[in-house]
Amino acid sequence: MEKAVVVGYDGSARSEAAARLAVHQSAWRGCALYVVHVISTHESPAVDAAALVAQLHVVRPDLPMKAIELTGPPVHALLGFAAAASPALSSVSFPSPAELLVLGVRGAGGFAGQRIGSVAEAVAARATVPVALVPGGTAGRRGRGTLYPVALGVDAHRPVDAALGFAFDTARRHHCGLRTIYACRRAEPATAWEYEEVQALARTLEPWRHKYPTVKVLEDMVTAPADEALSRLSGCSDLLVVGRRGVRLGAVARALIEQAEGPVVVVPE
Repeated sequence: MEKAVVVGYDGSARSEAAARLAVHQSAWRGCALYVVHVISTHESPAVDAAALVAQLHVVRPDLPMKAIELTGPPVHALLGFAAAASPALSSVSFPSPAELLVLGVRGAGGFAGQRIGSVAEAVAARATVPVALVPGGTAGRRGRGTLYPVALGVDAHRPVDAALGFAFDTARRHHCGLRTIYACRRAEPATAWEYEEVQALARTLEPWRHKYPTVKVLEDMVTAPADEALSRLSGCSDLLVVGRRGVRLGAVARALIEQAEGPVVVVPE
């Protein structure tokens, strides 16, 4: 059964940054890479996904890659393709859900000052697979040289196990450490309360430490707004992983994506 990483491409600079991140993740995960361009019903096929694949292939000639063109509403097409549920897949050997769907945090459309595009937001809120949203720049390179290039935002009392599993497995594949951060707030200092929260984080991580014994874990609890703490962490991470419950982005996840300096992976429960 073929494993795959899927990246959405619309010709924008952010989607090119997303493609660079997707190449790295495909290589680390031993996956094929599918570069998908969705042509809406009112758009001519001016974007050449095949040309981008040719450029990427020069960088990683050992990595299986394929350019795919789909027609229809972008959100529906990307969700269906990543979930291996699209009729367009009849000619593509892709029988299982993607391990990761990568998108620029904003595409070629939108307007000046818009932090997150409507397609990226809808896909991240509804996808059944992990979604990496890339703001642009040197995607996948921000944490190089640090011990903890993979980071995880976790709620010690309501953890999303799928996000924990994705973060630990990614750190294992990258042969690197994992920094976990639990952000919580309290109006007044309380040493006993802080100790209890630290212990709650340790209990949440303990079974995952046991499952992934080779992953060095840095546990960090901060008394600050979660989106602010995670946004600061994104500036020195290759990937920052957060969980998602239901079919909507929570306020923290949305604020984080708008502020993040590096790629954020949203993992559904």
